Order: sequence, then structure tokens, then C-alpha cells
Amino acid sequence: MLSKLSDISEIRVGALFKKGVIDEGKGIPVIQIRDVSQGLNVAWSEVPRVKFEVPPKNYLKNGDILFLAKGIENHAIVMKGLNEPIIATSHFIYIKPKSTVDSDFLALQLNSKRSEDFFKQHFRGSHKKHITKGDLSTLVISVPSLEIQRTIVKIAEDYELTQKAFDKLNLLTEDLVDAMTQEDNQALEINIEREELILNLVSSLQQTHAVQALLNFIEVSKTHPHSKKDKVRSRLKENL
Repeated sequence: MLSKLSDISEIRVGALFKKGVIDEGKGIPVIQIRDVSQGLNVAWSEVPRVKFEVPPKNYLKNGDILFLAKGIENHAIVMKGLNEPIIATSHFIYIKPKSTVDSDFLALQLNSKRSEDFFKQHFRGSHKKHITKGDLSTLVISVPSLEIQRTIVKIAEDYELTQKAFDKLNLLTEDLVDAMTQEDNQALEINIEREELILNLVSSLQQTHAVQALLNFIEVSKTHPHSKKDKVRSRLKENL
């Protein structure tokens, strides 16, 4: 099912600080652009605290998505592990998914190449580019069932772990070659670790046939009636 972002979530702009954020050392944490500029995580140790009154409905909560709207590097972060009220500046947009939408799945969509292309087409401002709440709300999202959403998230997580494992395998291979060249006693130990990693990778890659089954389901869901979708859904479950 295709839906506008505004139909599957509540969208709200962050708090406005006309004079900027000044760290007071106590109060409510306020997330700024610099606190997320290093990737898709918040550098909590750098987040300032200020004495600032906001209604509880404007707090960020676990499962909310924080979207960086200012600049050309727009990305979404799922809030997790929050144990106190948190807010962000107006450079961000809060996205609170409805119960039928998985937060991690929606963040994947917002961080996708397709969404990136959408943002590029809707940038406002000649010098300080940004995405407005109104434009963001019109972004069309493909929303399968929660079961399929969570399957997609799991595949994405497995893919990321597999990529990291391949990177480690390459490093171990280089270390092994160096150790063998120098007749280093660590060569055997490195080779054992390398072989264990290869076995784990093989086991992980054996699950990749599920990816094709999932893609088949998504493609069929766009163009074919429910009877055929049910058949593909059944095959997907078998492959997972």
C-alpha cells in the first residue's frame, strides 16, 4: 500500500531557539545538528542541557524518528533507550509513526536513495537548503504489513553485519599474509580466526535467498490481485 507520510505518522517541527542553544549544564537535553553530523546516531555526550519549558507532547519518545531537515545531508534516526524528556531544535522534524508502521522500517525508507531523490527535488532556499514539514509530509511511502516491514528491517540489519564481517575478513587476510611472510607465530592463530569468520559468513549468506523472495512479494503487491500476492507471501514465509 502506498501512503503519504502524513497519513501514517504525526509530523512536528522541533523547538525554536531564536538566540541559539546555550549549554546550562542542567535541564532538558536539546539535540542540535552538530550532535548527529557524524552519522545516524546521536552523540549524547555532546548534547547540551538547557532550562526550557515545552509541553510534554513535544518531547521525543522511544520509537519516534528524528529527521534532519536542514542542509543537503538529510537523514532519519530512530530514538531508542530514552529515559528522560528530550527535545531537538527546529532544524529537525519529529516523525511519530502510527501503530501500523515499524519505526526502523520507516527510517530505512527515509534514508533510501528514492527518498534522497525526493528531497533533492524539494529543497527550499538558495543558500541554506532545507526540507519543509509540508513537503516532507507529501513523501509517498510503500507500507506492507508489519510482518513484512520487520522482515525487511531484519534483512537490512543482517546485510550491514555481513558487510562488516567482510571488512574484518579482508583485514584478517592482510594480517595473515604479513604474518606468513615474516614467519610470524601468530599466522596459525590468525588463520583459525579467519576460517571461523568465513564459516559464519557462509551461514549468513545462505539466508540471502530470502531477499529475492521478499523483492518478489513487493513487486507483485504493486501490480497483481490479492490471490497472487497470497501465493508469493506463502513462498516468502517458506524461504524465511
